[in-house]
Amino acid sequence: YRPGRMAVVAVGDIDPDAMEQLVRTLFGPFPGGAAAPHVVSPIPPHQETRFVTVSDPEAQGSSVSVVHKRPLAPFRTATDYRRTLVRGLVNQMLNDRFSELARAPEAPFLRASSGDESLGRDTDATSVSARVNDGAIEKGLVALEQEILRVRQFGFGEAELERQKKSILASYERAYNERDKSETPGYASELVGLFLSGEPTPGIEAEFALAKRFVPTVTVQETAALARELVTETNRVVLAVAPEKKDAVPPTEAMLRDALRAGAS
Repeated sequence: YRPGRMAVVAVGDIDPDAMEQLVRTLFGPFPGGAAAPHVVSPIPPHQETRFVTVSDPEAQGSSVSVVHKRPLAPFRTATDYRRTLVRGLVNQMLNDRFSELARAPEAPFLRASSGDESLGRDTDATSVSARVNDGAIEKGLVALEQEILRVRQFGFGEAELERQKKSILASYERAYNERDKSETPGYASELVGLFLSGEPTPGIEAEFALAKRFVPTVTVQETAALARELVTETNRVVLAVAPEKKDAVPPTEAMLRDALRAGAS
């Protein structure tokens, strides 16, 4: 729903005429009238790092995340699409590094990952998260911050980038070759995004063509510059979650602050 308008998305192996009639039957009788005012609740920026700690008796394990927020970037043009491709390459290169760290003896975490998400209608975020053994939140946060610092200082290597270029193009090719077998929830999600935020839905044919056009042109200098833009010390939130257990010391802001400082030094 958006101000003054409502949409129903129906995707699948259906009879279009029958589905249209069903939608009209179920949703057509809604009474008219003035639309409710649309209230936008922006997420305010902040210079300082904020810390959130949660002890939950239902938590299945301990985790720590560093969330780097930024204003929502436009996504309307081919240039915007290219930027999402570069962002995906950055995240995947980080994920490869985290996977290697997780396989090492005395690994600082069980697993870790980097990814993008939207927070509300006006904010994007890059989140770097780790699942850790209970009592090892500080150790995991130090490792996350050390890797973030390494990327900010030195960027990525040519071999890392080339490996991920091949991987992302292979994933697009698989999606293109299997386009007739796509699950309907994916189509529905794209149409919801189009209606709510105007996010383009060009289809896999167009996206595959854009990927083949843009991915080979991405450079290590470009990925390093974008990484420094995505993971900054402003608009940063550190979130720690741990099970609530007897005799277990819950994470504190002081613990997180010290670990963050240690990882960045």
